[in-house]
Amino acid sequence: MRVILAEKPSVGREIALALGGFTKSPTNRFLTNQKDCIITWAIGHLVELHHPTTSDISKLPILPNDEDWQLNIIDADGYQAQFDVIKKLFDSPQVKEIVNACDAGREGELIGRLIYQKSETTKPLKRMWINSMTKEGLITAYKNIKDASAYEGLNQAARCRSKSDWIVGINGSIAATAVMSRMQNLSQITALGRVKTPVLTMVVHRQREIDNFVSEQFWEIGAKFDVKGETYEGKWVNYEEILKKQKNHNDDQESSSDEEEDENNSDQSSTSRFFDKAKADEILASCHNGKNVKAVSNVIENQAIKKSNAPNLFDLTTIQYIANKKFKFSSKVTLELVQELYEKHKAVTYPRTESTHLPSDYPVEVARIFDDLMTKQKNNASVVFMAQEAKDRINVVGKHIFDDSKITDHFAIIPTGKELDPSATDAVKKIYFLIVERFKAAFLPPMEYSETERFTFIENNAFRSVGKSIINKGWKALVEANEEENDKKAKKKDVLLPAFTTKDEIKTLSVNLNHGKTTAPKPFTNGTLVRTMQNISRLMKGDQKKALKDCGIGTPATRANIIDELLSTTASNGSPKKAMLQESGSNKYIIPTEYGKQVIEFLEENGISSLTMPEFTADWELQLETVNKNAEKSVDFMKHTNDIVTDFISKLQTAHKNIPILKLAGCECPECANELNLEPRFVMCSNTKCRFKIQRIVADKVLSDAELQVLIKNKQTGVLSGFVKKADPKIKGSKNKVFSAALDLKVKEDGSYFIQFYFPKSKYDLACPLCKSEMESTVSSVVCTDNQNCNFSVWRTINERKLSEDEIRTLIQNGTTDVLNGFKSAQGNNFAGKLVINHEQKRVGFSFDGVDAANTGEESKDKCMQDGCAGLYLIAGNRYKCNTCESWYTSKPKIATKPFSTAQMSKLFKGKTVTHSIKVDDGTGNEVTKKAEYYIDPKTKYMRYNILD
Repeated sequence: MRVILAEKPSVGREIALALGGFTKSPTNRFLTNQKDCIITWAIGHLVELHHPTTSDISKLPILPNDEDWQLNIIDADGYQAQFDVIKKLFDSPQVKEIVNACDAGREGELIGRLIYQKSETTKPLKRMWINSMTKEGLITAYKNIKDASAYEGLNQAARCRSKSDWIVGINGSIAATAVMSRMQNLSQITALGRVKTPVLTMVVHRQREIDNFVSEQFWEIGAKFDVKGETYEGKWVNYEEILKKQKNHNDDQESSSDEEEDENNSDQSSTSRFFDKAKADEILASCHNGKNVKAVSNVIENQAIKKSNAPNLFDLTTIQYIANKKFKFSSKVTLELVQELYEKHKAVTYPRTESTHLPSDYPVEVARIFDDLMTKQKNNASVVFMAQEAKDRINVVGKHIFDDSKITDHFAIIPTGKELDPSATDAVKKIYFLIVERFKAAFLPPMEYSETERFTFIENNAFRSVGKSIINKGWKALVEANEEENDKKAKKKDVLLPAFTTKDEIKTLSVNLNHGKTTAPKPFTNGTLVRTMQNISRLMKGDQKKALKDCGIGTPATRANIIDELLSTTASNGSPKKAMLQESGSNKYIIPTEYGKQVIEFLEENGISSLTMPEFTADWELQLETVNKNAEKSVDFMKHTNDIVTDFISKLQTAHKNIPILKLAGCECPECANELNLEPRFVMCSNTKCRFKIQRIVADKVLSDAELQVLIKNKQTGVLSGFVKKADPKIKGSKNKVFSAALDLKVKEDGSYFIQFYFPKSKYDLACPLCKSEMESTVSSVVCTDNQNCNFSVWRTINERKLSEDEIRTLIQNGTTDVLNGFKSAQGNNFAGKLVINHEQKRVGFSFDGVDAANTGEESKDKCMQDGCAGLYLIAGNRYKCNTCESWYTSKPKIATKPFSTAQMSKLFKGKTVTHSIKVDDGTGNEVTKKAEYYIDPKTKYMRYNILD
């Protein structure tokens, strides 16, 4: 019997369906045919390489040997349990061999190998290489299972990539954090990485180009001609340069086109612009006889029928770019939306792909998808439109779509044919229809057009004119018909040149000098940055260009997260950190922060180019490919990596030593009376033999010099504000809480110092209103001293409103306050109310007696929708607010054309649906009114809707 290990549950189930005869295990963690095969799965990366680290820059570099690496189960829900199931299956006496069926690629190889290694089994390891997820493709892969040794090069390349990423990232981040923190005298996480740092460098360099840009004036010469009463215009060009470029380009007549390449399309500016006005004036003068223009001396015209192929199918990076350009979605948001389409709605294929092609055995599956789209979504015009025409060309498109050589781990993103759930959000629908449209367009015929290039000569001066007319729109017909795509490009009309024969006279009407200025390059957007990461090869030459053409910087699965990490102000452990990138303006341009600039400037000034330049990644990829072809080269690869890391760590350590250490003025060491060093995270004695050392940052509060002086001298502070209690990630909706406390400086038995919170208490002059015991005043509350039987307390801040001392005394003395304003509900809404003492519950609560109708309103008979709440909704204008938990709804959502009636709101609160009008964008920027079915989601309690027409 064999165990097949898939990378994820969905793939395991697909393999089982293809082979047939499998049933689920009682735990639903594996499948078996009860004969000779068991199928189980990982959850992506289940096991990871690990090694102990340090925060001390002097103890770097950390360069583990092969035997030093640890294999850890990733700390996430269900991971250990799934590994235990896998290991138990591997250890079963009935099992004779293990088959790694993880994704076909470097990462899939690593996932399977690490699990196999962690299990400590010695049973033979095989490899099932899956290129296609169709039934036929999976059966073929199963029949062609090979010994794992055939993939040993790939295994070693995967391990080298993982180890090197860890070594570079950990060493670089620890060292950079130490250096930058000392430079700014404030603890600051500075994460460096093989991919992250070059991306930051690209943005910093682009910003430098913009900041240093000096606009230049240029001149162009334009002419206007007449032939048989019809006019056309031309622009002066360097004709010889044009011929050279055309010869070098060797352009065939059937070029591939993709509408996203607009920002990279080259024009003729390099052959038509003059930056020296004198030269432009000289050309202009040569086209005139005094004040009169010279006659046309010659005309050369080239005509060709050209084709523009449909754009390729989507890979993840391209759809991220398009979604950012069209909808301003960030790369991360688009990834989440496509992932939702894949996992929740099962409406598209696997999204984290670099490929824009499909397997060669996929035509039958593609035909099935087109049939499903046309039948299951026959009422959706935008899905059905031109689907049949696209299907009819499945056997015509060839390697433009079906090409096994262009596929590694996964093929292109395409629809599955499954109908999209009507409850999907508008954002999800936008991404889905982009994928469907691209899927259809890829199979449609090329756009054919006739292009006329005319050079009209005045003596030796050539004026270029281009005419273009569409012969067959092909795939462009689909794009132009789609309202979402109906932009300026889709609306372009034919530009025709007046026809002429050799007998016709072409007259020169005018020749003029036109003036312009160069413009600065644009900053990156989220979309253009992720696309540049994919296409970084255009910056390279030779072998490096080839290496990066295949891999780019980062992977489809990681690029969005890399950008997000650089934008983030929170570290992976939840601690605050300075962002290195930021978004700017309505276009959401991505620009570097001052801190991001400082990091790159520091690395460049200290000669650490191996971390900043894309060539660093290129060199790695070249060497990884060498390891892939020859596993024995892994030793050389790791040595090269260790040498690079050792070099840049040495430079960072030198820089760290050269930064002067600040002193805590006005205070001496309580142990030995020496000066105290003010480090980014600690205050410590300047005498290295002394053990005095305390934290400078306590609960996210950076203690000021004055606060540290008081603490060290007096061993205690007064009440300080600004401490932060972190939100509990296990509690939904949990938030950070700011609190105040005093600090005590304590000494342990071993003589080391530590800081602990101290909440000063004083006797309160009023007795407990419940049990008449004494009360105490603390920083945060007034509390009964009988904490065993009573434990009554009044918090000084309730619902984000700080109570005055008089309000607290009134509440304790009278059992209630007057109406108070400024409270905030859980939804963030302001409200007013009275505070009252609930004697039964021994707590302070709210009363709304006497509060004006604007805050409470008339009581309805509708019960609150929130789980566990027995309150009723109070109606005040368009607002329905619970009289108990303060949750609320509005009867006039922004998207509704008019308010819901009281009867309609009652139906919604009873869990029923209501048909009502809605305002939506028709795709051209105009609002139209449609009918929608509204309801309140029983889980989220949010009001939702589905458009009916």
